[in-house]
This record gives sequence, C-alpha cells and structure tokens, in this order.
Amino acid sequence: MAQPVALAASAGSPGRSAARSWTVSPGRRIPLAVFGTVLLLLLAQWAAFFPGLFSQDSYTYVWEVTTGHWIADHSIAYDSLLWLSLKATGGVWALTLAQTVVAAGVVAYTASGIHRLGARGRWVWAAAVILAVLPSTASFTMFVWKDVAFSLSALLAFGASVHLLAGFLQARRSGAKPRAGRTELWMLALGFAGISLFRNNGVPTAVVAAVVLVVFLPGLRRTITVVTAAAVAFYALLAFVVYPGLGVRMPAADSVYALNNVEIGVVYKEAPNTFTPADLQLMQKVAPLSHWRDESNCYYADSLMWAPFDRAAANRYSSELLGLWTRVLERTPRLTLEAHLCLSSVAWLPIATTGDALTYVSLPAPPKGMPGAWAYTSNSAGLVGTLQGNRYLPALAPHPLSDTLHRVLSKVYVDSTQLQWYRVIWRGVDWCYLTYGILLLAALRRRNRALCALLGTTLGLQLTVLVANPSQLARYMIAPIFIALMCLPLLAPWRPTEQEPPRRPGAAETQAG
Repeated sequence: MAQPVALAASAGSPGRSAARSWTVSPGRRIPLAVFGTVLLLLLAQWAAFFPGLFSQDSYTYVWEVTTGHWIADHSIAYDSLLWLSLKATGGVWALTLAQTVVAAGVVAYTASGIHRLGARGRWVWAAAVILAVLPSTASFTMFVWKDVAFSLSALLAFGASVHLLAGFLQARRSGAKPRAGRTELWMLALGFAGISLFRNNGVPTAVVAAVVLVVFLPGLRRTITVVTAAAVAFYALLAFVVYPGLGVRMPAADSVYALNNVEIGVVYKEAPNTFTPADLQLMQKVAPLSHWRDESNCYYADSLMWAPFDRAAANRYSSELLGLWTRVLERTPRLTLEAHLCLSSVAWLPIATTGDALTYVSLPAPPKGMPGAWAYTSNSAGLVGTLQGNRYLPALAPHPLSDTLHRVLSKVYVDSTQLQWYRVIWRGVDWCYLTYGILLLAALRRRNRALCALLGTTLGLQLTVLVANPSQLARYMIAPIFIALMCLPLLAPWRPTEQEPPRRPGAAETQAG
C-alpha cells in the first residue's frame, strides 16, 4: 500500500529550531505527479472549449431539464448533474469543470494502481500525458454528455480492479489471505454504480467485469460479489422506484424496440418474399413499405425513425412489431444476425475503411442549426420542443478563455478526425484488442493468470455495445481507449522489485470465496 506523506525534521545546531519540511513518500509521488500534470493539460482543454462542447444530445439534455420534461431515454443521473450546474451557475461550465477535475483524479488513481503492479513511474506518467492530450480522451471530457461520466466511471472501476489485483498479488507473495482495502471497495462500488447509472444498458458491463474479477481473484469472490450486488441494487432503486416516484417518464416503446424495427427493415430489403401479407399490413400501419425498404440502414438506426415513420403508431403496435421481429428471426436467422452485427460494427469490427462502417466523431463546433431554430422530437411520447427563448441559451454559446488555445486545440481535434488518423485515435474497438493483447502478454511474462482479472471492464464494455447499439458513434467506445492507454506501461520492463518471486514450497493458494 502507498505510504502516507511523512513530515521530515532536520535538526540544526543547538539553539536553533529544527527545520521542518514536507516530503512525499515514493508511493504517492506518481499519483500526485499524474494528477497535477493531467489536470493542467485538461484545464487547457477546458479554457479552449469553454464552457463546453455540445452535440444534438447535449441540447436535448438542456431542453429536458429546463422545461420539466424529465425522460429516462438518457441518463437521469447525468441530467441531474446538468440541472444542478444550470441552477447553481446559470450555465454548464461548472459541470465541465467538474468533469475535468474528476478525470484527472480518476486517471491518477488508476496510474497509482498500475505503478503498484510494477510498471515504472516514468512510463505511467507518460501514458497519462498521452491520455491528457489525445483528442479522443482529452477533448472528449469537455462534452456535455452522459458518455463522459460513463467513461470515467468505467475507468474508475478498472482502476479499482487494478488496486484489488495489486493487493491480491502482494498477499499471495507473502502467503497471507487476500483482503480488499476499504478504499478499493468503495471505488469499485462507485465505478460500477456510475457505469449502471450513466448509460441505460450499463448494468451488464458492471456484471461482466465483476464476473471476470471473481474468476481470477478467488480470495476476493465474496467481497466482489457483495459490492457488485450493492451497486446494481442502488441503480435499480433509483431507476424503478425513485425516478418514477418523482415523475420521470420511462422511454416509449418505439425507442426501446428501435433496433428490432431496423432489423425488420433490413431483412425486408434483402428478402421481401419472406414476409406474409399480414406482416406487410402491420408494417404499413407504421410507415410505407418503401420507407421500410429504403431507410432501413443497418449502420444507423435513426434513419428508419424519420418521417414518414409514425412513432406514435409504432408505440401502439409495439407488441405486434416485436412479434414480427421474432418471426423474422425464426424465418431468416442468418440475415437477422447479419443485420444485428452490422448495427454493432463499432463494437467488434477492427478495420473500417470506407462507407457507413466508419465511426462518427462529433466536431468541436456547435452542430449546424443548433441551438437556434432547433426543433427537438423526443424519443418518448413525440414531445416537440425548442431552445429558442430559453433563458440558458446564451450560456451555451462558445466563449473560449483563450483564443490561441481554441485555435490550436480545435485544429488538432479536427485533424485527428481525418481518415489516416481516426482509425488510431477514435476507433475504440481497436483499443479493446490492444488491451487484451497487453494484458495477456503481461500474464505470460509474469506467468501469472491473475492479471487476466483486468480484462473484465473492457470485455463488458465491448459486449454491451455488441448486444445493443443504434449507430456507429465513436463516443460509445471511448471508455476502452482510456483503459488501453493506462495499460500501455505494462508493455515496458517492470520494476525488478515487483517481480513475482518463486512460490515457497508448500504455500497453498487461498480459495476463500
């Protein structure tokens, strides 16, 4: 464990008071150095993009929380943070500043865990610096997006996993029973709760990560299970009891089953002869067959939902449409699976060079037409609203604190989205495979499979998007980039003092659980 900051006293000559100076223990130098450096670099981003970066979803959040339309189609937890920022400061700058500070803290916490595993301090610091300057991670933290909070929660859960692993290995080397520290358990619980609360389908990510930890850290099985169950129960209490009790609307059926409807349309485009007259009659109640055929894009679910698609009708016939999707799956399983894998390409396809498979990156400038003359149609109940005349609208306009930083960092951001760069900088699935390679290589080098416990968070992130994904948006897979960058120091030679010593004869594996 890291040692506390020590107060060192140097004694002078008799009659002179002892000179006292603060010294930082080696165990805390890395997290303090990382925190200070990352915070400074991220504050430069904050100054350049003040008060924050926006997408259409960002304006949607503002409209919902300022007009009383609290809808669970996004994250109510993140909407609440946005509402607090707007009410307390009249703008979003407090929220983006908080994201900046939290990001620096989470990176520092994770870095200290990687250092405990044996990675050299200079490489840990260098990896953190890359994270704090790479647009896909640094500029990303400036967005008013639930995905920022989700990604930081995922990194926190990963960092807690690293600390749990470090303590597990230390106990095993000494022959003691593995015990989880209180701080690690709180951080793990907080990370899992954030994963669950800041993305509607985040719970499976936490569960997968926990299962992998339980498999490879046998001495901590019971503790990890209890912590995970508590985090998920907290999410369930808020989502199914507290939010409805406060009048929060649940997402409408047309939003919940949008992916199923898209798969129906894609199969209809490929094999229309497999649809019965009754199937076609049902589809026509929602949209013309030509719309089902022409606008069902397996890469982007939203295109089908545009007019003349009748979302109110889709809500009324949601159960019938779900039954149709089941029949389509039974009749044409291959085409349905291909449509699903196409939708989730951003989660598994390692190389995407042309066409719709390319990931979409939001640029550091307000979307055209936003937020002036902007009409919003909610995913729930067909609500229509606009931000025109909204008292908070002026606070959303860009006001960089430094024009020079704004010009430089905007150019870096835009240049990073060019095709020759974006595959490396923005496509999170490639970073998933890099993480797996680094951790498996580290496990082989140290001859210790317990290092595979760190695979869980990335695996959970990837599988969750694979199961349900509406569009090829880079932000859905940014969290794996955070994790992969923090794993990079494990490729370098490890500190000799941290190498796994030979197992003492007769030393038994702890199998508590």
